[in-house]
Amino acid sequence: MAEGKAEFLGKRESYFNELYAKQQDKLKELTFREIEIKLPDGTIKKGECFKTTPYDIAFGISKGLAKDIVGAKVIYSKKDNGLFSNIIQADEHDEMENGGEVAAEAEIIDVTRPFEGDCTLEL
Repeated sequence: MAEGKAEFLGKRESYFNELYAKQQDKLKELTFREIEIKLPDGTIKKGECFKTTPYDIAFGISKGLAKDIVGAKVIYSKKDNGLFSNIIQADEHDEMENGGEVAAEAEIIDVTRPFEGDCTLEL
C-alpha cells in the first residue's frame, strides 16, 4: 500500500473507470438531435440533445452570467431516452404504481449536465 493511500481506493478507482467507460460507450450510441430551450423571456435557444448544457446557454447570454450560476431549473417538454432514462424519482414511482400520470416537474441540475430534450430553462 502506498503511503497515505487506503487499500480500498484502488478498487474504487477501478470500479469508477469501468462505469465511466460503459457510460462513454452508451453516450456514443445516443442521437444528438437539435433541441429547443425556452428561456423565461420567451426566447428560444437551439442546442444539441446530450451535448448542450445550461452553462453553454448562460455563456451565450453573458460571460458574467455563466461565471455566476451554479444550478439551473429545467422543465422538460420532450425528454429523450439517454444516460439517465432509467432513473425514476421516488414520488414518480409512487404515482405510476397508483395508476396516476407523472406531471412535468422542474429539475434542479448542475450547469454542466447536458440537456436531455426540449425544455424550459431558468438560470
